[in-house]
Amino acid sequence: KATWLQLDQGELAKLAAMTVSRWVHEDLQGEYLNGTHLQSSAGVFFKEEENRESFELRSYFDASQNEIAFDHMASIVTYADQYRLQDEKLTSLSFNADEIEALKQNLTAIGVLDGQDLLGADRIPFFLVPENAAAFHIPGFADYTLEVFFQIHEIAKAINGTVKAIDQALKDHTEEQQSAIVEQLQGVLGIDSEAVKALSQAVFKTENNLHFVWLKPLLEEANALGQLDELPDDMHYTQAVKRIRQFALLIKQQQLDIHEINLALEDQDLVAKFPEDLILPDDITSVDTLLETEEFIYLFKKDYYWIYLAQDYTLIDKKEVTPGIEEDDGLIDLQKDNEALQKRLKEDPIRQLFDEEDDLAQVDAAFIDRHGTWVIV
Repeated sequence: KATWLQLDQGELAKLAAMTVSRWVHEDLQGEYLNGTHLQSSAGVFFKEEENRESFELRSYFDASQNEIAFDHMASIVTYADQYRLQDEKLTSLSFNADEIEALKQNLTAIGVLDGQDLLGADRIPFFLVPENAAAFHIPGFADYTLEVFFQIHEIAKAINGTVKAIDQALKDHTEEQQSAIVEQLQGVLGIDSEAVKALSQAVFKTENNLHFVWLKPLLEEANALGQLDELPDDMHYTQAVKRIRQFALLIKQQQLDIHEINLALEDQDLVAKFPEDLILPDDITSVDTLLETEEFIYLFKKDYYWIYLAQDYTLIDKKEVTPGIEEDDGLIDLQKDNEALQKRLKEDPIRQLFDEEDDLAQVDAAFIDRHGTWVIV
């Protein structure tokens, strides 16, 4: 079945804008830009108003479009100046060009500026405190230490203010996204927002960024236009959504309030009581213990082990693999077709443990501690 992407005028406008932006970025390379960084001479060029007339991009752009691009670059330079040690301000201290260059070199040598003449991130806290001026020294420029310190102090304040503003904007955007998702889920599930949040936190096992766990698999599956052609091929995600819908039906039927919901989810641990779609090996009805990692799930029974992919519960290895047995031939083919899996299993700590410990009779407990150490009891 063929799938066709439909482009409306709005989508075409977005593509056109992206294409034109890329052309401008390409044309600025070399003389004005080095990748995403301004060339040292570009700042001076875009500050001079008379350069608007001589500024030209490729022939596609007419004079008015060239001027728009010039003005945009000039605004970027002006904005960026507040985060740089400006030559103009140093000139006001009677520094000539050679002295400005020498000062910047010295500031770079003592770790204040980086290779781009930007204030090092680790030095911002120091320059935010005016009292630190007494402890600041610049080799070769002792007479101007205070003046330079307070110029850098203003830069540190500007950076700190921008970082805080970005952090707050991201938090606000996150809250807006989460509120929008929760509002949509309210309508779909037929329960209030507090219940939606409680179910999402319990089933997805996360306290923050609920919108992210709901949206990430959908965005990964979306086509080039951000639309879904089919549901995500993520077993854990679809299973979680199914469980949330089942919980929501129960909440509506029993008319549970948020306190009763939390009691069921936390005290009764209902989420953990849902069965998993992991198929046990033949003739095995129980295991002694299991170990879950982000990549694999290990089952242990007496002196035997089995390894499953955590992603979809596919059996990929076990203690003994014998050619000629249908199930084992399937494991051999699976590993043969995946070199990365072969390497990973060869280095697997559980495999190595059972290979080295011939008298290992049973695993009673297995876990990975907070330091990342594998503990097998």
